[in-house]
Amino acid sequence: MNDVISAACLAVLALLPLLVLGLRVARPKWMPWWAAFVLVVGLGWGLLFVSALVNESAKGGAGHVGALFRGWAIMLGLLAG
Repeated sequence: MNDVISAACLAVLALLPLLVLGLRVARPKWMPWWAAFVLVVGLGWGLLFVSALVNESAKGGAGHVGALFRGWAIMLGLLAG
């Protein structure tokens, strides 16, 4: 079950920038650039952290610690790319 939750988080994470930027293009007055940025980085960091936490909880590791402190940087790179 942990693998399913982790994979679902990563799937949503892969689609998150496309969905938010698509919404930004469709409704520019409803979603300013700062809101798109905050949504992608904030939700992306949360999804990355939850995925790592769920994945490592079954294995007894500490991979979620890296996601906690570097998850926002990963999302910035994904948004820029």
